[in-house]
Amino acid sequence: MIVTLPLVLLLLDYWPLKRFELAALVARPRLAAGLLAEKLPFVVLALLTSLITLRAAHDVSSLPSAAECPLPNRMANVVFSYAGYFLHVFWPSNLAIYYPFPPTFSGWSVAGALLLLTGISVAAFCLARRWPYVVVGWLWYLVTLLPVIGLIQLAAYSHADRYTYVPLIGVFLGLTWGAYDLTRAWRRQVLALSVAGAAAIILCLGFTRQQIAYWKDSETLYRHALAVTRDNWMAHNNLGNALDKQGQLDEAIRHYQEAIRLHPEYALAHNNLGKALGGQGQTDEAIRQFQETIRLKPDHADAHCNLGVALSKKGQLDEAVHQYREAIRLEPDNAPAQNNLGIAFYQQGRTADAIRQFEEALRLKPGFADARKNLGVVLASRANSSPPPGTATNR
Repeated sequence: MIVTLPLVLLLLDYWPLKRFELAALVARPRLAAGLLAEKLPFVVLALLTSLITLRAAHDVSSLPSAAECPLPNRMANVVFSYAGYFLHVFWPSNLAIYYPFPPTFSGWSVAGALLLLTGISVAAFCLARRWPYVVVGWLWYLVTLLPVIGLIQLAAYSHADRYTYVPLIGVFLGLTWGAYDLTRAWRRQVLALSVAGAAAIILCLGFTRQQIAYWKDSETLYRHALAVTRDNWMAHNNLGNALDKQGQLDEAIRHYQEAIRLHPEYALAHNNLGKALGGQGQTDEAIRQFQETIRLKPDHADAHCNLGVALSKKGQLDEAVHQYREAIRLEPDNAPAQNNLGIAFYQQGRTADAIRQFEEALRLKPGFADARKNLGVVLASRANSSPPPGTATNR
């Protein structure tokens, strides 16, 4: 949001600094040119920052395609998000860690949101002469939200509560100065505003206590997200991860499957489902899930490694070696893949190759206990008969 700084500085020039009036800019173009010129360094920095951000998002493949987020849906989401952020200030309900981008938008809802935004904008400009802080606060809100409002969709979510921290400064600016001016004639203005402020703080403390409870652990957090949002495939996947760590594989599998039902192209959920199925001994189905992950995302190193583990369990060592090598090619510092490749080599009778892989795994991850144990087993096997190294592990 720092890229909006030049515009925010212009707003502050208007109020409270009162460096210009709108009519004066037309009559005195040199004044306008001077105000703009002093902001040019910030404009250049804003442009560079924007380009870096877009490049970074492109490099990690976080930019959804036009097919996933068509322009009409993005425009509807812009209107809906502007209104939603504003309304949540006064009624912060159904807050969640993740809001999925909806496939469709209700025309009536979008029309209502657009009507609300238009009404506030018209009122703010009408009051600009008498109460300039109202229009400054409202424009602050609109402008600072602009980079993250979804015109350029940087991820698959529709909006995020954290984006309101800076924009809501403008809303509270307008509310605070407005409350002061509206109560200026009151005999006990200070007392009344102090009581109102204290009540607002107490109310916020209550809401904060309620929200903090949802962050007790991952399971609670994502169950709450599923309770207050619809078709939240990300929450299903992450709840599955939390349940998997607790050993609740049956329920974890159900949530992974639901995530895939809602978002069939979600490669991460396929990979997680494969690991959970493998943990239940359903190797053939796990292999299909890893293969689907790789089809959707060929550069998914973990999926290649996990597929190698599943193939090793089936005794298909040549294919497993190929998958481990591909995982290492995609992610050279993948110590588990190096360790797994060493196990596969040992099972093929390639002891020297196995030793090199275990040593490389330890170089990458000196505290890797499995690789150290496996290396010890292989070295001991040169002198006497020893049991084979431990089984390969999923990422």
